[in-house]
Amino acid sequence: MKIKWLTILLAVTLLSGCQLAREDAVASETEDRLIGLFVTKDERTSVDAALDEDGRYYATVETQTDTNPSTGEEFTNEVYTFPDLEGMYYYFIIDRSDPEVVSSITGPNEGVFDQGTAYGTGTGDEATLYASFYVALEEDMTIIHGNPIYMTEDGEVYVTSGGAGISFGEFEDRGSMGSVTHSQTTKLEVGNEVEEWEITAKASIAFRSVPHTIVLLQMDDQGNCLRRTEFEPGEAPERLSPEGETAYFIVESWGTKASGEPTTIREIVDREEEYLTTWYLLDNGFFNNQTTYLDWED
Repeated sequence: MKIKWLTILLAVTLLSGCQLAREDAVASETEDRLIGLFVTKDERTSVDAALDEDGRYYATVETQTDTNPSTGEEFTNEVYTFPDLEGMYYYFIIDRSDPEVVSSITGPNEGVFDQGTAYGTGTGDEATLYASFYVALEEDMTIIHGNPIYMTEDGEVYVTSGGAGISFGEFEDRGSMGSVTHSQTTKLEVGNEVEEWEITAKASIAFRSVPHTIVLLQMDDQGNCLRRTEFEPGEAPERLSPEGETAYFIVESWGTKASGEPTTIREIVDREEEYLTTWYLLDNGFFNNQTTYLDWED
């Protein structure tokens, strides 16, 4: 049977320029289906405190409204959330209701990057559910955990404490990366047949220096600065009309390393780009990015 692979993605931002730090893998021992990971910093305090007597914390279903930035059109999604937990998460729900199609639907995407599902066929059907996260490196931070998220046969979703941990204690600057993975062999019913799947949930982690100021420099083709704009992280405009002679932007992120030393991250954005990206720190110590669309003059 030929199967069509269909993946529905809400965010795709590549995690690049990183050196592999370490990878740990753990196998699931439950019959409930593995659908993602909940990533926590240091001890899993918020997860452990929220678990019920069966060692589970069940997700809440919420309806979220988003806006397509290109068209301005609003759309709604039902998503699973974990309101009492501190951390970041992603999930992909593999849908085999149509025997000819395999699709996967992902959840919330704030602070989640490079989301996707990779399918393959080895000894059986395989799916790797993956996402990437950026975290602020702190002097006393040592471990990041990937706690597995499962879906029951009845469609309930829960997270449980456990999973591998990776250490970032040896790194002092942005770009170092590690990953945690959870794997499972599970069975999916498709019509009158039963398929055996190898599912792997993977979370890649990289860290960035914490920014305190974002500076946009509009440059002409001679390297002269036409305009300088400064703002706080997370306060960038949604759209920006560059000066008429602007050939490119220099985007500067002024921040500090975990050691307290100042650092500046620079990026060049030229006229071929439709937008520029800046970064800000969320309350939970993970990063999100902000897109500013550029209305270039012809």
